[in-house]
Amino acid sequence: MTDDADRLTRQAAALGLHPAGGTAFTGTGQGRSPRAWREAVERGRIPWCADPADAAAIVRALAALPEQDASRPDPRYRLLSFRA
Repeated sequence: MTDDADRLTRQAAALGLHPAGGTAFTGTGQGRSPRAWREAVERGRIPWCADPADAAAIVRALAALPEQDASRPDPRYRLLSFRA
């Protein structure tokens, strides 16, 4: 899933906020293989995945991905800034 910057900008405008800048950055070291991510989730090393039900669903989804040992590229994140 990706964030929808246009939708976010429209919602901000509806609240009286205007774009004030932005940037992008690479999530260095996050381009792991599905197996490596799955193992990290199973070992409780992913703080945003602490709920057991969420963790189980994520582990199942990761296990279903092809090429379990192929590392994925590091993700690119976009950060938007708004001001009143």
